[in-house]
Amino acid sequence: MGLLMTEGEQRARRTCTQCGETKPLDEFYRRRRDTDARRANCKPCSIAATMRWQRDHPDHKRRTVEWWRERRRFAAADSVTTVTSEAALRDALRQPAPFYAEVAS
Repeated sequence: MGLLMTEGEQRARRTCTQCGETKPLDEFYRRRRDTDARRANCKPCSIAATMRWQRDHPDHKRRTVEWWRERRRFAAADSVTTVTSEAALRDALRQPAPFYAEVAS
């Protein structure tokens, strides 16, 4: 790439607001509400900021992890089907007939 960039090359790059480096757009996370649908800081700066915040707020991080685990536990419990009889168990385990079973020989 020379000193002069074409208009397309200028649009395909962005300057990070934290580190000040100009990088390609795929180095920025997507964000629909921004004008160009990308975040203002690059991925490495975003990751560093997130890790710094989590380190500075360990109680919030712990509560978030506990909330996530509880949510996953209840979601898994809701997806379990309770079988009340042997016939219901057979029906629950029965596989649907393959599409070719309907064709008469």
